[in-house]
Amino acid sequence: MNDLNERHVGLQSRSMRDNLIFHGIVETDNENCEDKLKELIAEKLDIRHTVEFHRAHRMGRRVHGKTRPIIAKFVQFKERELVRKSAFTKLKREQNRNYGINEQFPREINEKRKLLYPYYKSAKRQQKRAQLIYDKLYIDGELFTPPPQDDTNNPKLDPPTRSGPTESRRLSAAAPTFTPRPRGGGRGGRGQRR
Repeated sequence: MNDLNERHVGLQSRSMRDNLIFHGIVETDNENCEDKLKELIAEKLDIRHTVEFHRAHRMGRRVHGKTRPIIAKFVQFKERELVRKSAFTKLKREQNRNYGINEQFPREINEKRKLLYPYYKSAKRQQKRAQLIYDKLYIDGELFTPPPQDDTNNPKLDPPTRSGPTESRRLSAAAPTFTPRPRGGGRGGRGQRR
């Protein structure tokens, strides 16, 4: 990305920081999205205090037979995080699996996250500690960099496992390689001032 585009994406990200997207809430005529969200938060997430929103509305155009997600901008980031973290555990219950709550990101960041998500799932299946933070994936505390995409590499294949004290890597034409980068160095590293 060029510098201007990078700054634009950064501004978009900051403006979306207080937003969450709610999926699976039944859509009705003349609904009040805020009230529906407050009901979901109280009943499904067991958060009993009143959560305040700047605004809440459905996304996109109405299509018969489809339920549009609701996007909500929270008044306090602290409450947004409480809802997001509660959703992570409470919506895994069998009776709550119809619902989903996601963070909102700019299109460019979502595209990067979509590329990293198969590696994240694979690392979780291998019982590794994996975190997808913004547009970066950390596996066992190291920044993961996916291989460049071409016709021989399929980005949806499992990343290789790391084994033994030498951290040897499984290499083949069919599997992408795990290439960690050191933390903190370079532009945009965690903890760096811009």
